[in-house]
Amino acid sequence: MVSEDTLLTLRDGQYSQRNKINGGIDFNSGGNVVYVTPSLWVSSKKLIVQLGVGLPVTQNLYGNQTKDSYLLVANLGWAL
Repeated sequence: MVSEDTLLTLRDGQYSQRNKINGGIDFNSGGNVVYVTPSLWVSSKKLIVQLGVGLPVTQNLYGNQTKDSYLLVANLGWAL
């Protein structure tokens, strides 16, 4: 089994519009967050595994919302 291990640092973000509830706008929803996510990728000929922890760099949330302290990331791929 051939294995390649790689440490990556990803920058990614998420944008959400404000929610609509019963035709009205929820002013305590939506906004954007940018993360820096150090990740470990391990792969073989048939398997790819990625594990990482995203740390928020900036959070611009609308209204009164709880901010994120971290984001866990996991991906698994299998070739047939």
